[in-house]
Amino acid sequence: MNRPHTFAKTNNSVPLASVHPEPANEDNHRLRQLVVLSMHLSSILWRKASQRGRAELAMESGLWTVIAQVGGKLLTQTMDRHFSLVTLPVEPNYRSVILTAKYVLRAAEGLSWSEEAEKLELVCSELERRLKGF
Repeated sequence: MNRPHTFAKTNNSVPLASVHPEPANEDNHRLRQLVVLSMHLSSILWRKASQRGRAELAMESGLWTVIAQVGGKLLTQTMDRHFSLVTLPVEPNYRSVILTAKYVLRAAEGLSWSEEAEKLELVCSELERRLKGF
């Protein structure tokens, strides 16, 4: 059974967030959204610019662990966790996320992907700005 972890252990089922609201909670949620968005935009731009997938991005950038399975399939489990809010670690690898975005932007430089690159630059800048506040 999947029980929400935000409920207090009391006789009434009042969410802890409603009893003790955290002002930083919204900021933290937005930061986590930016991490996921940055990874998605990086992946999209990388695929368009290089015609290669996530595993190649992880290998070529050297920022993420890549595991080769028997049969040649490449796994990027740590990187893959950063593509969804559900699987995003409690402590995301912010440094690798930002460096991945910058790596992809350099790789796509001079190509006709200006709209995607502009979106990624904006998200990366906002992510960096918000991290300075943490």
